[in-house]
Amino acid sequence: MPPDVSIIVPCYNVAAYIDVCLESLTRQTLRSIEIICINDGSTDNTWNCLLRWQAKDDRIILLNQSNAGVSTARNAGLDAARGLYVGFADPDDYADPEMYGRLLSGALEHDADVVECGNHVFSDTTAELIVSRRRSPAWNFESDASPANFFRDSVWGKMDICVWSKLFRRSMLETHSLRFHADLKCGGEDETFRLTVLPHASRLLFIPDCLYYYRLMRRDSLSRHCDDIPHSQCVQEFRRLLYIVDYWKARGWLNAGLFAWRAETQALFHLQASALQPHDSSAEADHSGMVA
Repeated sequence: MPPDVSIIVPCYNVAAYIDVCLESLTRQTLRSIEIICINDGSTDNTWNCLLRWQAKDDRIILLNQSNAGVSTARNAGLDAARGLYVGFADPDDYADPEMYGRLLSGALEHDADVVECGNHVFSDTTAELIVSRRRSPAWNFESDASPANFFRDSVWGKMDICVWSKLFRRSMLETHSLRFHADLKCGGEDETFRLTVLPHASRLLFIPDCLYYYRLMRRDSLSRHCDDIPHSQCVQEFRRLLYIVDYWKARGWLNAGLFAWRAETQALFHLQASALQPHDSSAEADHSGMVA
């Protein structure tokens, strides 16, 4: 029987962190889960750590690929997923034992396409919670969301850009062939995914419980590390915004024009700013080994 929830964990050089993450996932009170770990060409002991965990818990499914970035790794996990709902976890974070049970319970009760919880943030160096970064908006449910009201006071507007605090109905993702944009790197992967997924989701639920623990910040993280090259980052941001605008326009969503205006305005600002920065053409090499 397929599991209720598939949890996708992209892994790149996380041997020092993965034990804590997988300990929290395997101890979930919701037992009907599968944990799909994708080794994205790690050069440390990550793969051996994953093999050890798989030997301990047969709900862990391992995939191994050459380094291609967090989006490609997550897409491989989505292709392998069998759950009714799909969630994502970063390998250097951890989850409350009740996280996926509570998210699934809320999703089933409200027949939600997407459900999100709140989150804590903790220091990478001290492991202490950073109270000022805690995120917990009020409970909210939207039964008939549409792109027309996404820039108003809606659940969609309150939802965080990150994918790790959410469950997505897998049938919705498959029906619309929704995947991460593998060519857009150096940040923005989660936001791009959100802006292509949520307009297809009409039933959105937010629960305020802080059930995910996000690490701030590990320099060599797969999803949080990229060379700080102002020009290439601006170009990438421009490509990302145009991709989202084209996606919305192709589907005839009512406020695509408004979204395009916001996107193009931001892109113009970034490009103008980049023109003022020194540009080293030799820096435009392939950074796929260090990106998310």
